[in-house]
Amino acid sequence: MPELDDDDKTAWGALGELMDRVRARLQPGGPPVDQEQLFDLICGELSDEQIRVVTQRVRTWKSWHEEYWKLRAYMDLAGDVASDNDVGSAETAEASRAAIPAQAIANHVGDPRTDLARRSRSWLTVTIASVAIIGIAVFVSRISPRSTSLVVSIDDPLGKVARNTTGIHGLEAFPQEWRSDITVMLETGRVQASNIALNFRRGTRGNDSPDTAYIQPKGTVVRTTTPQFLWKPLGEGVTYEVVIFAINDERPPVSSGVLTETSWTVPELTPLSQGVVYEWEVVVRGEGPEHVPDELHRPRFKVIAIDALAAIQEAEKAARGSHLVLTAAYLDAGLLDEAHRELDKLAAENPKSPIVGDWLKSLELQR
Repeated sequence: MPELDDDDKTAWGALGELMDRVRARLQPGGPPVDQEQLFDLICGELSDEQIRVVTQRVRTWKSWHEEYWKLRAYMDLAGDVASDNDVGSAETAEASRAAIPAQAIANHVGDPRTDLARRSRSWLTVTIASVAIIGIAVFVSRISPRSTSLVVSIDDPLGKVARNTTGIHGLEAFPQEWRSDITVMLETGRVQASNIALNFRRGTRGNDSPDTAYIQPKGTVVRTTTPQFLWKPLGEGVTYEVVIFAINDERPPVSSGVLTETSWTVPELTPLSQGVVYEWEVVVRGEGPEHVPDELHRPRFKVIAIDALAAIQEAEKAARGSHLVLTAAYLDAGLLDEAHRELDKLAAENPKSPIVGDWLKSLELQR
């Protein structure tokens, strides 16, 4: 096997450091791994929107990240076996994949950099390595935060906060309770919704299905027992009915009755219950048959619990108008709509700061 020259070693060393930084931010848990989506991502058979969603999961969740590279190694190794055996048909190639021993796959799943050693069998090593570096770098660039500059400055009502080569500065005026959350936001270039929101939300199929047009509430905690529901128009001359279902609860469904508008607010006389998770749907009626959405397409939300509401009210007092503190507090409570509004305000006050845009994008990817 040919030895790598110094340029190759330097390039792969830099790539390794980049991958290590990505892995350091991985989180346990997350939605169940969808191997079919990962397969289609590798094969380039996803739309731009699907790529955005799947790559975000690979970047966020340890299980998705590991399964992605395992599948990559499996497919690459299968391709080598097919090539070595002069496989000419798709059916035979598929059979070759199935014949690869599990241990052979296991030997290649620890790190994508092992591809370099396996592919350095011929005089094409440099060319193939260059293509691999470009491909993985593009992939990582799509799923990693853009805000990698060493200097970041944010103007907040409580004062200017900066990140530079020596650390985070300017947090002295901020409440102690939220400094670590703000530090993580500045260091990673992303925001993270708490498990309060992530534990009950639906997956991509439920929230982003083309068969639905739900706007809000979706994948968030709401602080009121009389939330407003919004959805996109679903035809001309049609009527709507919002139906709200309590999850793991014996309460009967709540109905809006017949509506002609694309919004509805729960009446104060019939409020929802605090601390309960709900899902909702819009039934559409017109000249054609009644359209009742699939149960999997119902977005979920949770009405904030009494103690959580008291805690967030205390945090709002302590924040003294700070958008950074309020963002961190709302994210911790699962109030994603409120967090989004605070980031919008922060973006308006810091129009030249790219990190605020990155925070907004990372929040959208968690809805």
